[in-house]
Amino acid sequence: NALDRGFTSVGMDRVQFGPIPTPGVAMLAASMRADLGVMISASHNPYYDNGIKLFGPDGYKLSDADELKIEALIDRNDLPLAEPPHIGRARRVEDSRGRYIHFVKSTFAAHLRLDGLKIVLDCANGAAYNTAPSTLWELGAELITIGVNPNGTNINDGVGSTAPQVLQETVVASGADIGIALDGDADRLIVVDETGTIVDGDQIMALIGTNWARQGTLKGGGVVATVMSNLGLERVLGEQ
Repeated sequence: NALDRGFTSVGMDRVQFGPIPTPGVAMLAASMRADLGVMISASHNPYYDNGIKLFGPDGYKLSDADELKIEALIDRNDLPLAEPPHIGRARRVEDSRGRYIHFVKSTFAAHLRLDGLKIVLDCANGAAYNTAPSTLWELGAELITIGVNPNGTNINDGVGSTAPQVLQETVVASGADIGIALDGDADRLIVVDETGTIVDGDQIMALIGTNWARQGTLKGGGVVATVMSNLGLERVLGEQ
């Protein structure tokens, strides 16, 4: 509510989505030709550690330099308010979830489905509580869901990517093929195999990277990782 009032009070028109995952805000900011995309997010933290993620018109995060400029403006506390006739207008896009689900499904090969695959999905009581189950269900998966009842304060509370124990136990107990745990704003995940064992992120990137390399679909011929990745990932990819 505070952000909403702030934007409209200085003359900006505001379009509200959600709740949807952080990547959905990035996608819609570009799709709707917006000047700015804003995600209020607890990410992988408790609800009282909410933060703000900002995206430019291209759907990419703002640079550190631009964020510092914004922080400096906030510290000044003297932004000019719009005159009454020029106060921004606010409206809600009711089909934002549907737009995002359609976009996510468009990244999955049209000739493939997930029929016969049992998936345990933990949405961390966060932003993907609706979109993630809907997407996988529409693709044909059999779903067992965890953390899909957000109340505003239970995000990441004993569920999600930072607390995968319930996911692991449910995968084993239900005989599922795979378990997926998202964080609160659904821009990261933890994968669990059919035995309840967490699959390391480097292993996932290696599997995807080598598979795409064999298919000739790996753009740029390489995989981009962070400094947190193990040297083993570099060596495995280098052998391909």
